[in-house]
Amino acid sequence: LAAATGTVLFGTLYPLFYEALSGGQKLSVGPPFFNASFIPMMLPLVFVMGLGPFLSWKRATAGDVFARVKIAGLLAIGFGLVAWYAFRGGPVLGYLSLGLAAWLLLATLREWSFRIRLFDVPLGEAVRRARGLPRAAHGMTLAHAGLAVAIFGFVGSSVWKSEEILFVKPGTEIQIAGFDVTFAGAEKVRGPNYIADRGTLMVSQAGAHITTLYPERRFYPVAQSTTTESSIRSNLAGDLYASLAEPASENAGAQGAWTLRILYEPLVNFIWIGSAMLVLGGLVSLSDRRLRVGAPKRKTPMPSAVPAE
Repeated sequence: LAAATGTVLFGTLYPLFYEALSGGQKLSVGPPFFNASFIPMMLPLVFVMGLGPFLSWKRATAGDVFARVKIAGLLAIGFGLVAWYAFRGGPVLGYLSLGLAAWLLLATLREWSFRIRLFDVPLGEAVRRARGLPRAAHGMTLAHAGLAVAIFGFVGSSVWKSEEILFVKPGTEIQIAGFDVTFAGAEKVRGPNYIADRGTLMVSQAGAHITTLYPERRFYPVAQSTTTESSIRSNLAGDLYASLAEPASENAGAQGAWTLRILYEPLVNFIWIGSAMLVLGGLVSLSDRRLRVGAPKRKTPMPSAVPAE
């Protein structure tokens, strides 16, 4: 964790130091650096995170640990193979990351169920044992599972992201990530303090209409500025974005062409769900009563007695 944090810090600050020491020459450090340095350090850490809770201090043996995690490991491998069969595209590192995320999630749930002896004792007894666990144990489980969920979002929204930028006219059809999008045209609308060109996009999947997107290109007369307002269709499977840029011709409008950008990011909402689980897990761990150790108060020394004359 320290090495990964230092790597991110170095990549963030190095361009600033380089600019200061080179007399103003600018240098950018982009995704290739972080992908090549940060990810190879984090993937082994994710694997170890799944094993760590099973390692009893000075008493763990390889055989005992393997017996407890072999089912989670086999299911994670199966998940990675199913993902490879389903997508059939993308880098091998993406499937490896998905498999490790599944491993961390399954191993975390297995460790928690092992603590409460789920399926080994009656359900009522398992619930009683769960209530008796220290809060730090529940917090660890929640945080580790949250990281696994976030990794699903990181991988899905980057490796299998789809994007199209093209000129469209009324009636133009676009296929992206299994969606059929039809541009129905653009119209002028007035807002409280702006004038907008609002596009209409009919979105369907497998022949069934699922939503209508209304991206806008707004002009603010007072500020003499133009902004782009994206329209988003969001659910657990992913987000579909649409934005309308400048017209592709001087006569854009009902008969003209517009520049349309459509972006689909699968599983992107898992990033927010996993992050919330991480924060909540940390808060639950910090609320453990074992961490609230009260320091004894210093006693005020009693004044020495004055002997009577």
